[in-house]
Amino acid sequence: MTEVERKNPKREAIRLSSLWQKLGPNTYPLDIDALIEGAITRSGFPDKLVVDRNSFESFEGSLVRTKGMRKWTILLNNNIKNKRRQRFTLAHELGHFMCHREIRSSFEDDEETLNDFEDNIESEANTFASLLLMPANLMREEFSMRTWKTETLSEIGSRFESSLQASAIRHVSL
Repeated sequence: MTEVERKNPKREAIRLSSLWQKLGPNTYPLDIDALIEGAITRSGFPDKLVVDRNSFESFEGSLVRTKGMRKWTILLNNNIKNKRRQRFTLAHELGHFMCHREIRSSFEDDEETLNDFEDNIESEANTFASLLLMPANLMREEFSMRTWKTETLSEIGSRFESSLQASAIRHVSL
């Protein structure tokens, strides 16, 4: 598959955020499970997606395709102590599903790959997760006039249940 055929993470995240804001309960922090249920499971989406939370030793999150089927499973490691990190990991794996599932049949992410800003696929999944969890329109409404301070980043993190690192990257991007 060529780069041109990959789905744009920004466009996909904005599309799902718009669905949530128009048709969903439009509450934040975003309920990712409800979004998956409404936007993918019940919408006639061609591929099926389920989330399995369990204990895994080798990764924080993974997206795997059931061989010979259009069924995908996000495996999310319950051992991740930081619940905000767990949310970001779930959104990251959803990004792989929305943008990269035609590229390969499995993705496995640990702390190293989730922080890999040089790998295009991982960077795109991070971009997707950040945009989905912290939509630009809400960030601008609530934080555009705020100065760059730790307190601001902490408030962003609290508002959207995102990590300090993800909040900082998102705040700077806007």
